[in-house]
Amino acid sequence: MQTFILFGKYYLADSVKNISASKTNEAHEKINAMGGKIISIYSLLGNYDLLIIAKFNDFSATMKASVELNRLMGCSFVTSPALSIKEFDDLMG
Repeated sequence: MQTFILFGKYYLADSVKNISASKTNEAHEKINAMGGKIISIYSLLGNYDLLIIAKFNDFSATMKASVELNRLMGCSFVTSPALSIKEFDDLMG
């Protein structure tokens, strides 16, 4: 599985009102149902509100998950593939 970083930004006032542990659990369930796995979720201050580290089988699954999370949470996401520093060092030789 590949690692992806999703940076989320709430864009609707209602989205912030609906923040809850149950929404977080729903997010985990949606990702798991699509064959993905959330490694961790962080709440942020600054340009983004959320940071999700997740694993997916491929880019298509990641894109679908990003859209599904958008629908569920009212967040827009900027998504980036990521390599561990070891994978990067191995790649660079």
